[in-house]
Amino acid sequence: MTDASDLQSLRISDELLLELGRIAWLAINLEDWANSTCELILGDFGTKQSITPRITDAIKEVDSWGSGSQESAAREWLALASDQVARRNHILHSTPVEDVSTGKSALVHFPRNGEAPVTTPLDLVTLQAFSGDLRSTLSQWREIHLTVNTLKRARRSASADEFPLFEREVSDDDPEVVEGMERLRELRAAEKDIPEI
Repeated sequence: MTDASDLQSLRISDELLLELGRIAWLAINLEDWANSTCELILGDFGTKQSITPRITDAIKEVDSWGSGSQESAAREWLALASDQVARRNHILHSTPVEDVSTGKSALVHFPRNGEAPVTTPLDLVTLQAFSGDLRSTLSQWREIHLTVNTLKRARRSASADEFPLFEREVSDDDPEVVEGMERLRELRAAEKDIPEI
């Protein structure tokens, strides 16, 4: 049974709780938008694969497209999103601890894969810095999505030029076009519903 003194030690400031909430909200959106970008790259809409291996697969696919500046921008954004998903896990899937010698609090993440624990200081400066990193990455999403779409269209066009027998007419009622446009409308609607934090 936990006594009152134990509960007191678990308390953190409202400012820290608010910042943890911001991180959770921003990370939810980053994962969704990174997944959407991976769907566009990989062409596998609706898969249930977790985000980290999906991003790895998407980076490998972009690697096969070439080494131009657009491909590099897409790879860099995906790698950054992957790193931030890992940082999110280190913060939100952690155990709060307090160093009794200094009185400072931290979050310790114990990875399931047997890697060494990761410690994140539980202070406002550290958490706000990560929130800012997440915001910055999210602000680049639309540009990266458009870049990937442009690259995919260029690849389809080059493929059709190389193999004209495989070119097909695409109309507005084509199931792939309808599904893609529906997903784009959902993403735009979701983006409008996200309140500024």
